[in-house]
Amino acid sequence: MSETKILTKILTLLLTFSLILPSFYACQKNESSGNKEIEQDDLYDLTGFSIVRQDSSKNTVTQQTQKLKKAIKSIIGIDLTVNSDWVKPGTVIDENAKEILIGQTNRKASADALKKLTDKGDSESYIIEITDNKIIIVGTSGNATARAIKEFINKYVEKSPKGTSLSISAGELIMENYDSSKIIYASNGVEFETVVSSTVKDAPQNTWGTGIGYPAIIELQHSGENNGKIIASYSISDSGKRGKPTSFRIMESTDGGETWKQISEAVETIDKTIEACWNPHLFELPEKVGDMPAGTLLLAGCSIDAGQKRKSHITIWKSLDYGNTWEQFTVVSEGGGIGEGVWEPYLYYEDGYLYCFYSDDSLPEYDQTVSYKRSKDGKTWEDIVHVVAGDKFAYRPGMGIFTKMGNGQYFIVYEIGGLTDGVPIYYKITDDITDWNPSDLGQRLTAGSYTMGSAPWCAWTPVGGECGTLIVTSKYGSATPNKILVSFDYGKTFEAIDNPLPYSGTESLGYSASLFFSADGTTLFYGNNVDGKGGKSKIAFAKIKIHE
Repeated sequence: MSETKILTKILTLLLTFSLILPSFYACQKNESSGNKEIEQDDLYDLTGFSIVRQDSSKNTVTQQTQKLKKAIKSIIGIDLTVNSDWVKPGTVIDENAKEILIGQTNRKASADALKKLTDKGDSESYIIEITDNKIIIVGTSGNATARAIKEFINKYVEKSPKGTSLSISAGELIMENYDSSKIIYASNGVEFETVVSSTVKDAPQNTWGTGIGYPAIIELQHSGENNGKIIASYSISDSGKRGKPTSFRIMESTDGGETWKQISEAVETIDKTIEACWNPHLFELPEKVGDMPAGTLLLAGCSIDAGQKRKSHITIWKSLDYGNTWEQFTVVSEGGGIGEGVWEPYLYYEDGYLYCFYSDDSLPEYDQTVSYKRSKDGKTWEDIVHVVAGDKFAYRPGMGIFTKMGNGQYFIVYEIGGLTDGVPIYYKITDDITDWNPSDLGQRLTAGSYTMGSAPWCAWTPVGGECGTLIVTSKYGSATPNKILVSFDYGKTFEAIDNPLPYSGTESLGYSASLFFSADGTTLFYGNNVDGKGGKSKIAFAKIKIHE
């Protein structure tokens, strides 16, 4: 190449670079300047402000208001006082005072903001409005206001630069709908937000009765790259209707519960004169048991003869491929038919033992007991141990489900038939999984005047405060629609909150729900048997985030 051509190319490159470089610097300068301007313009000085809440605020609003105060102090560095809006009669309210208004206060700014919501016509909604001297946070209900406070904390307070003013500017306004069916509050402000609702399975029309029930839900947590898959099972009443023995169908979701597909069936192979039929329970081994490695998926269930009169047994299937194939490998307990059988297994692992809790009405000295057997290898089972037996033959404890809480104690919940007032729910708490004092019937489970009956389930998570959250479901409740119970003090007291998966009063619905927590405890996987199509039922699923 000639020197002239080389020189021409160099000059061309320099000219091009000289044209691009100012634009590049301009972009960099504008971006930086823009960020700086945003930081300056979007800072809202809280000096001289106070928090004023509606005097008649619900507990949820009061709790969330305290969380707002703590968040502002921790992140912004300003300790604001919290007052109610009550004033002595005749007192003139200073509408120019610097205030964060919570709920439907007696301030004009609250009324004006609330009118914007009512003019919009939404039945449940909230507004966050920023003016020169007011931050207004109000909803059409107490729960809507509580949700708005949480939104304000997440959107503005937590994103503010530490040690500065609030990252927000006057003139901002948010109006959102509040779906009370998806967001439920406890009195301490803990929020249960349903983020996924789906149907695991609709009962086929070619089934007996309502067709389907006893949901079992689990998230894989010890299975390596398969962790996060959700596996479900259920009982289905199609014995004699499909041309072959019934079985436990196994469902899988790989998208967090949005969609489901059947991947396998677990069938009775040990005793082909009976068939896999009732009460499935799924459990994933956290450690090796016998020749089964950690991550082995277990399915415990009850098989019974078609007439439900001759025999039953509780067995366990295992799957080494995350539920795609199953091997029935052990019998835990055997019994007769209805009235003298064995039912409702529940698996648990601790200190080298695999436990199987179940209901046993095969023993002549008791009408029924809640009992367990345990095994070192998952195949050979030790003698039966009673958890609840009662001191009268007429008592019929059953359907025992238990969970270990963060204080090291074990909480077991169960129904008791044979009493004078239905089939109420009772519970016990013990420090030792092997020590339950079977003659002690325990305490009746109540939340104020609210009582529960039949087919309970329970689970505990560390999320929800210093003592975490204990949740209990049951078939019946003393109010309509039925509630679920939550405890934030390790089962000392309970309160009733709305059921995220409600159902009608049909006999077989809501029977033996399923609760399972994610590995970090922040997400509840909830399955229940609810109203379906054409007089049948369906297994419904809810994925619920728990926010403190």
